[in-house]
Amino acid sequence: MGYIFVSYSKRDSVYAAKLVDALRQEGFNVWIDMDLKKGTQWDRRLEKQLKTCDLCILIVSRNSYSSSWVRKELLFVQELGKPVFPILLEKTEPWLAILDTQYIELSRRELPPQSFYRQLAKKTTRNKQRGTKRASTPAKSVPSATSKIQDKIPEVMETAKGFIADASRFAQDSAKTALEKTSDAVDAVSKNPVMKSILPKKKRKTRRKTKKRTKKR
Repeated sequence: MGYIFVSYSKRDSVYAAKLVDALRQEGFNVWIDMDLKKGTQWDRRLEKQLKTCDLCILIVSRNSYSSSWVRKELLFVQELGKPVFPILLEKTEPWLAILDTQYIELSRRELPPQSFYRQLAKKTTRNKQRGTKRASTPAKSVPSATSKIQDKIPEVMETAKGFIADASRFAQDSAKTALEKTSDAVDAVSKNPVMKSILPKKKRKTRRKTKKRTKKR
């Protein structure tokens, strides 16, 4: 059974995961680099998947426009003569490589219409039993792409909490250090012999001015 390769920017991984889940629900076999295991030779595996896929879905956004890897994947799959189906999430600078390619325009909250899936079915095989998620290796069960991101949320939140706690401690330590330095500076000034001789004079002048004001009243 053939499969679809999804090309996207890591910054659009949330939408990419939703799209992959929808495609699998529609009976398509999908490969996305979220399925890569640790230790895999990343560039060689991508090359292999691009060579053996039936077609490529390109998620077009400002993020993917600035991604060198997305551009490499697009040029490579076009060089192989594979069909490309762009999904436009937001307006970007014109892409010369897909200038003449028909695309669909969606928001980040939308998934493709049925007409889009029917177009895909003309270029790749589709499981007749809809609502089942299938992977590039049918014998193995592949977790939902969305669930993979959700599984990482606690880890990200824990890291964020640690960062905030470290920042708070740093701010407190900095404030304490600054206060101590200020206190030391005040003590040093007050102990300075020159300042000792000046301060009493200033006090006497202040008292004289106060007495004059009192007499005038």
